Amino acid sequence: MRKFISIIFLIFYSFITNAQNIPLEGDKVVYEIIVENSNLDKSTLYGECKKFVANNFKSAKNVIQTEDIATGTIICNGYTKINTPHDRKWIRFYKNGISDDQFDFSVQFENKNGKTKMRIYNLTLKSINHQFRNDQPYENILVNEIQQLKKMEGKKREKRLLRFNNSVDIVNSHFNNLLLAFEHQIKNYQNNNW
Repeated sequence: MRKFISIIFLIFYSFITNAQNIPLEGDKVVYEIIVENSNLDKSTLYGECKKFVANNFKSAKNVIQTEDIATGTIICNGYTKINTPHDRKWIRFYKNGISDDQFDFSVQFENKNGKTKMRIYNLTLKSINHQFRNDQPYENILVNEIQQLKKMEGKKREKRLLRFNNSVDIVNSHFNNLLLAFEHQIKNYQNNNW
């Protein structure tokens, strides 16, 4: 069933949308960046990943789920709120429109000498509407919206497609900016031995 849903998603997304590409790895949305800095060894990169987590999440202690300095791996669970347009009703229904959508997600850092990788995956949209206690993987929400768009025609479809594309762009931009901040930190590393 999962493969069927992912095939439907890939086929119909490519035909009906012109939004920025959704980064897919198999049937999952995964944001990823690999950053190289030949001046940094694995332990320095590992420390920079921990510093990034501390600076970008409320509590690094609560966010980090597992870490292994020997392999250079850190796995975190975090959440973020994404300010979304008022008319983006395809994600959630609220009495007064939509304001902030909370996404839970996982982050994995892998390090080796001169190179580090950051992956953002397992995106889940948290239900903050008390009527519906239905947290959903982001991929399911995208598939459901594409299925709804298939059934529509004319101006109603065009309007909903525009909202869908704008929403995808907002989510992509949010997570891509997190990756870019990480890249900036690694590429602009300065040894602060004072």
